[in-house]
Amino acid sequence: MTAPAAALQKALFEALNGDGSLSAALGGAKLFDHAPENVPFPYVTYGRTSVYDWTTGMENDAEQLFTLHFWSKSEARKEMLDAMDLVSTRLQDA
Repeated sequence: MTAPAAALQKALFEALNGDGSLSAALGGAKLFDHAPENVPFPYVTYGRTSVYDWTTGMENDAEQLFTLHFWSKSEARKEMLDAMDLVSTRLQDA
């Protein structure tokens, strides 16, 4: 059985790295566990994931909270705000 956090991370990776609009905004499919050395900006990395088990004995359920970090060298925030909006839109459709 796959851990819920690992399954969520895999689903996020597939949804976000497969999104053409986000890849265009980032200059390629740039979602990483840890950014490789010398990767060009902008890019996105996974942050902390927390899993809260709501198992009651009658039901199995869990809530997950995850963090994505957006990295840019642009002095304007627009580049990352646009990328964040693309991620939000993509995840609403997932």
